[in-house]
Amino acid sequence: MAILSISTEFGTGALEISQVLKRLLDYECVTLGRLLTETKQVAKEMSLYMATERKKSLCKWSGNEFISFAALLQGAILDHALKDNVILLTRGSNYLVKEIPHALRIRIVAPLTYRIERIMRIEGVSYETARLLVKQADREIDCTIQMVYGEDWDDPEAYDVKFNTSTQSLEEITEIVKNLLKSKDSMKTEEAQNILQMRALAAKVKAKVVSVMGFYASTLEMKFKGNGIILRGVVCSKAKQKKIEKEILKISGSVPLICELSCLTRMMGKMH
Repeated sequence: MAILSISTEFGTGALEISQVLKRLLDYECVTLGRLLTETKQVAKEMSLYMATERKKSLCKWSGNEFISFAALLQGAILDHALKDNVILLTRGSNYLVKEIPHALRIRIVAPLTYRIERIMRIEGVSYETARLLVKQADREIDCTIQMVYGEDWDDPEAYDVKFNTSTQSLEEITEIVKNLLKSKDSMKTEEAQNILQMRALAAKVKAKVVSVMGFYASTLEMKFKGNGIILRGVVCSKAKQKKIEKEILKISGSVPLICELSCLTRMMGKMH
């Protein structure tokens, strides 16, 4: 069955749309709040330190910590995508299911004034308070997309269909999406499932690798080759290299994983 990825600006009514589609299609709806809870649990199981109890924005987290957490979050999103019949109301899910034939990626937007007025009605706050809420939420989402995916949040090429809730009714949008999803149902293939599985595994491996002190996250490269994963990067010592290789083999299981890690101390020795 098809997968629905929803990207939205704050205050558009996307949550209401997802809830209607959930009832109409008997889909599971996965929100960011749920994913954060699941990610914290996975982090504990993998013995990773995460700052998930902090109240500050994800965009203010430090280097490796942010990258590791973001990778685990991506893995959780992909795990849900594997189950099909799911609505991914999460940041960046459209990039994770890119080129998956049975995935529909939609974007829901509305003018700033419309969104501010809508938040005023729903939350019972002043115009200025609603404006600040909308602007802050938009900044955080845009920041997260830039940091995690390096993409323009509003790039039309990142979505299959775009809707505007200021000019299109909830009924109109849900009817269009429902029909598009039905047309996607027959496009599910074993190859597509394998791609999703590999992406989910790669995210978990990445989270574990960059959480190890002494690994330079900016050097990390993960590529798929056949049914396996190739990991490349730079570590500060031979001991760290061995530790990383041992840990990721536990995660990869039966999936072929080639480690092509370079040791900085050895590299520096060759330069002198």
